[in-house]
Amino acid sequence: MSVAVRGFFDRPAQPDHEVVGKGAGLTRYRLQEAARDGVLTDKEIAYAAGDARWGSARDASAVRITVAYPTSGDGESCYRFTLARPLTDRPLADPVRLARCPAGLGGPAT
Repeated sequence: MSVAVRGFFDRPAQPDHEVVGKGAGLTRYRLQEAARDGVLTDKEIAYAAGDARWGSARDASAVRITVAYPTSGDGESCYRFTLARPLTDRPLADPVRLARCPAGLGGPAT
């Protein structure tokens, strides 16, 4: 017989800034891996964002992705990731925390 424990009840929940920071780090990693081949599709962005809402803007110099991570209650915390064009095998997605989330971000990937 085996038992799986899904949480540790003697530890307090992680603060929102830690959870969001870890989510942003994972998104950055996934975006960099997806862009290594020189192409970054909406499907790859959706996978990188996970369950968070996101939006993207593309121009000749960069791809900018904004991701809204849910926080406790009904709040959100947004990060913008910028990947310089042309995308290379060593793309850099610099995350910047935004003071507020912009309107018009799409829903989570399904």
